[in-house]
Amino acid sequence: MNNRINFINDHWFWPVIIASVILLAIFIWKEIILSGKRRIILKSLLSLLAIATLALIALKPASPATDTSGKIVMITPGYEKKQLDSLRKENTRLKVVDYSSRQLEFAELEKAEAVYVLGHGIPHYDLRHLEDIPVEYIPGNSPEGIIKLRYSEKIAAGEDLNIRGIYNRPRPGHRLVLQAPGGVGLDSVDIGNDPEQPFQLIAELKAPGNFVYFLTEKNDEGQILTSDPVPVQVEEKVNLRILVLNNFPTFETKYLKNFLAEAGHEVVVRSQITTGRLKYEYFNANRTVIGNLSREALEAYDLLIIDAASLQSLGSSYSGALLNAVGTDGLGVFIQPDEAFFRAPGNFNL
Repeated sequence: MNNRINFINDHWFWPVIIASVILLAIFIWKEIILSGKRRIILKSLLSLLAIATLALIALKPASPATDTSGKIVMITPGYEKKQLDSLRKENTRLKVVDYSSRQLEFAELEKAEAVYVLGHGIPHYDLRHLEDIPVEYIPGNSPEGIIKLRYSEKIAAGEDLNIRGIYNRPRPGHRLVLQAPGGVGLDSVDIGNDPEQPFQLIAELKAPGNFVYFLTEKNDEGQILTSDPVPVQVEEKVNLRILVLNNFPTFETKYLKNFLAEAGHEVVVRSQITTGRLKYEYFNANRTVIGNLSREALEAYDLLIIDAASLQSLGSSYSGALLNAVGTDGLGVFIQPDEAFFRAPGNFNL
């Protein structure tokens, strides 16, 4: 640290000093002539103070600011040397610190004019040290291995765990294996030769609970190179109670009811065959007769699937009951539209 006081007008230094000495001598001589030696010391000190003040005003002294660390480059694993060399060419006083050396003093960064972070960056728990510092991140080469991973951490039982990701700079002959908590392989994929290899692994989740699967990389000899945990929360599947109302049997409803039944939902289908004649079908549900669409009748269901013709034929009282079931009880409604449905002037608004 340089504590020396500098002068902005340092080229005037000697002329100002000489002029100040001459001016001080004149003041002292004048006081001796006018007042004799009476209080000459006090008056001389006052004259010295006044002349020194004028001299400092002319020279403009300046103390250098607290020695900051200037611009600092923090190198982290994966940084590129050419990026560091480029920064050094722009600023010869650039200071380089190595984050991985564990000898870094973060208090030093707080005094820095600017901080450049090269490489893969620092862990999230140390980011707080850079909150109020002007930081520029210059990423380096992407690390070898999995650089992107995406999957749902919460999945319903019976659904698939679908893991997608990108493997950077893969090695030929290596494989990625999705393993169950007991180590059993559920799915695997060969790692190709592309610089950034996308991959996908799928496994069916049957039982609810909290599980930790593993994404394991193996070489061509079957040796485990890496094994990363994949925590998954498998939730109990919620089966819906679904009521389907059709003015007449439709082709779409035939496949829809089969799909819902195979998924485990309780499905009751009421179709009108002819005037006054109804057909009921039950899937995973007890037999029951659906009369008028009162609010009490709709309370037993989570979802109503109704075609546009059936909806249009509802009277005002039943339409009101349906509106109450939607707004108060949270009933979901799916309307199977027809051409008239889209041309209707707001008659189907719920």
